[in-house]
Amino acid sequence: MAKSPFSTGRTVLAGAIITALATFGAVAAQAGDLVLYTASNDKIEKDIVEAFKKAHPDINVSSVKMSTGPITEKAIAEMSNPQADVIWMVNNFALDKLKEVGALQPYAPQKSVVDEAFVDPDGFWYGHNGTIMAMAVNTKLERI
Repeated sequence: MAKSPFSTGRTVLAGAIITALATFGAVAAQAGDLVLYTASNDKIEKDIVEAFKKAHPDINVSSVKMSTGPITEKAIAEMSNPQADVIWMVNNFALDKLKEVGALQPYAPQKSVVDEAFVDPDGFWYGHNGTIMAMAVNTKLERI
């Protein structure tokens, strides 16, 4: 497999369109192939890739779709010869594991709009959402 112009370091995004576009803006002038490992659903991935291709028509995006576990295992197995340019939409446990084993390199996108609360303190990944968990109790429920 030919080396992508983006493979100098893996960028990990778990982000929104604006983050993806801002992240790749630094390499947009280079034509080539970009390999995306993603655990995203088809609709979200389609929208993100279409927006990216519209902004960067000279870059071909190839997606490898798997769940988070296999993506993490694949990226770790490929550490000596990375195949993915972007790992996107995996959970924070996977991101922390990839960081811990040295499968990622830090990256600081220009003009990032991601709130610091969603950014790894060492710059290895950027998040895109938070999960709110709550419990509701119906105190008027009658027992049968």
